[in-house]
Amino acid sequence: MSMDISCLKSCTPVQKRSILKVAIELVKADNRIHSKEISVLDKLQESLGLTQEELDLVHYTPLSDAVSVVRSMDAPKVGFVMEEFNSIMRIDSDIDFEENLLFAAVTMSCSPESRQWATVLSIPDLDLDISDKQIVFLEKRLSRDAHQVLDDKYDNLLISKAFGDIGLNLFYLPNVLDDLGLGGDGPADKFGLLKKSMSYLMPAGDMIKVEGLKDSLSAFDSKSFLKVVCSRLGQTPDFFPFEAFLLVKIRGSVVLDDENEIRNTVDFFCLDISADVKHRILSFVSLFGDNTYLLPYDGYYKLLFDYFSSEAKVNSEVCLDGEYNFTLPGLDGRRIPFESSPQARTLYLLLLKYGREGISQEWFTTAVRFLESVIVDRFVESGSFDLSLFEKELCSGDEDWRRVISDTIKIYRSISTKDEQNPNFLSYITSILAHRSSLKTYLNKGFGSIRELSDKEMFYVSFDKETNSYSVGIGLSMFQIKEGGKTIPLSDSHFWKSLF
Repeated sequence: MSMDISCLKSCTPVQKRSILKVAIELVKADNRIHSKEISVLDKLQESLGLTQEELDLVHYTPLSDAVSVVRSMDAPKVGFVMEEFNSIMRIDSDIDFEENLLFAAVTMSCSPESRQWATVLSIPDLDLDISDKQIVFLEKRLSRDAHQVLDDKYDNLLISKAFGDIGLNLFYLPNVLDDLGLGGDGPADKFGLLKKSMSYLMPAGDMIKVEGLKDSLSAFDSKSFLKVVCSRLGQTPDFFPFEAFLLVKIRGSVVLDDENEIRNTVDFFCLDISADVKHRILSFVSLFGDNTYLLPYDGYYKLLFDYFSSEAKVNSEVCLDGEYNFTLPGLDGRRIPFESSPQARTLYLLLLKYGREGISQEWFTTAVRFLESVIVDRFVESGSFDLSLFEKELCSGDEDWRRVISDTIKIYRSISTKDEQNPNFLSYITSILAHRSSLKTYLNKGFGSIRELSDKEMFYVSFDKETNSYSVGIGLSMFQIKEGGKTIPLSDSHFWKSLF
């Protein structure tokens, strides 16, 4: 905190009682008293320097008066007091709707950035059952800014959902009338049901009024509804400080009057939305904590949210860059590290070409035996190895092992920087095919090192003891290559087609 709690001792007696009044109401909001909350109130009373006599006076103060006093204090003290209120809220980790609603109302009514367009109102002796799960729009005169937002179907839907997410139902009269079928969008039988129900809900009274219900409702608006609300609340429109506003019941409370009689009082939160409509509504909704905002976290929601979380794992495609390094586009182009590269990458691409059937140990063994028997000098002229001459002799037969050697050469000469005219060039090819088991380990270790890669095993090189062969189980569709300045499927590249 930026200030010491002892600074509250400089407050006036009225300010001290108002601070404690709000704190007490926050503690009582969930209708449960916790020992830690009482300890905080004891500490706050001591810091304020309130005597028992002054403490008793707190119970004569309506919540609206207490909030009005707090909001008029200087900004540093208001900020400190709000931190105190927040700490009271956080003592009980189980913050329910009523508690959060009261805290949001107090916060917006007192904070310097919002107190000009938010306030708490208290009405004594109110004999009217009002839902604290409904927030109603009312206006003294037509507010263009408010209707520009609320009459827009998309904005209205988003606002209604935002309120719904925190447990409030938006009562916007035009929506209600449309739902009755008066706007042409709702089912007509709803209005018929309402009309038939009128005499059962209350004494019918003037039947002419009931018969003309449709015309009366069609001419009804939020200004007219304000008069109805005011008459039931026992107030005049001047009681509300704003021209167009949202009103929600916070809670019922009791206040002692001058005769020490208990007066049942209802506290309301009033939010001015005659301007900056979306910002003000969002400011209110955003004060409801994590216990109120509930997001679905199953099925496709889980897939979506997990993908964007910091611990997200994804089966990224593999892209061969300009140097045939294995990169992961789905993980910001992360390069996969391999030991004994490019030999390891050569083996992987070789196995990828042969698909799920793979390459048998017999082919590998025969190929290695052939390479080890080659008299390299036969293909050397002027100190240079003639690879094309060797390939011509290699392709003189149609055995599968010959194709394995040929493909290995094509891949390695593309990936490697080794000089193919060097008489030792064939020794690299022999090493790749002979050390397939070690390269398999290096390849799987490389893929396994990418923690964010989901289902790493699908990329692994495997050895099937039944078929006695090495293979890569993943399909070619998961591989891309950068060729000609573009990223294309590996199967469409000149490089891949040259292997066939």
